[in-house]
Amino acid sequence: MKKPAFRLYHNPRCGKSRQGLEICQKDYKTENLEIIEYLKQGLDEEEILDFLIKLIDPLPQIIRVKEEKAKNLGLTETKLLGLKAKEIATILAKNPDLLERPLLVGEKFAVIGRPPEKFKEHLK
Repeated sequence: MKKPAFRLYHNPRCGKSRQGLEICQKDYKTENLEIIEYLKQGLDEEEILDFLIKLIDPLPQIIRVKEEKAKNLGLTETKLLGLKAKEIATILAKNPDLLERPLLVGEKFAVIGRPPEKFKEHLK
């Protein structure tokens, strides 16, 4: 079986994530798209590090700092600026609900779909 060209980290309860999935399904062959419902499957640190090194967006944007849970953990954009990728991976592995979504990962890139239309330039 061929490895998918793209992985979409998706939360079906999120409107932006559903829009991102729709864009991927319209603009790309879905057999080359692996949909990862990360809240069901969880995330491991190695997988997270893989997409963090490819992330086009600023690293702190990968964590949903406006969530109450992030606030309770003391996670602010300023604090995240001082963290290394490994530390962010540990946080997300323990708290996958704090992952900003949707997230599209290709062989050489990872991009947060905020807005979901950002995916279009990468689905080639």
